[in-house]
Amino acid sequence: LLSPDNYVNNVSERLALSQELDNCKNEEALDIFINSLTDRFGELPEAVVELCESIKLRWLAKSIGFEKLVIKSKKMLGYFVAKQDSAYYQSPKFTAVLKYIQTNPKNCKMNEKNSKLRLVYSDVDSIAKALSNLRLIEN
Repeated sequence: LLSPDNYVNNVSERLALSQELDNCKNEEALDIFINSLTDRFGELPEAVVELCESIKLRWLAKSIGFEKLVIKSKKMLGYFVAKQDSAYYQSPKFTAVLKYIQTNPKNCKMNEKNSKLRLVYSDVDSIAKALSNLRLIEN
């Protein structure tokens, strides 16, 4: 996900803005960042909206317990904590994930690949769909 050249045409400024976005740690900071962009450059193009939504997705994935989240080929892969004896696997968060998988087997499945436990969602073709799927687990 990239900011279009015609929205912010200076490369160094785009990089600085990307870093500033990456440093947003909560919804309030993200809202301030978005308002600042809108004030300086006008209405956000779809690519920038997606970029901002991807930050929310990262936060949500982390709160569920994923170390890494990948979206490619219309699949979303959430990689759980690599350390098998981690306390996470005894936590209410992991229990909620297991419960969700059991009640929604068509939406997602859990498997292990290369000794890494992961959650696999199919038919994920956007950041919005990814967010929607993870919010179901969180609730």
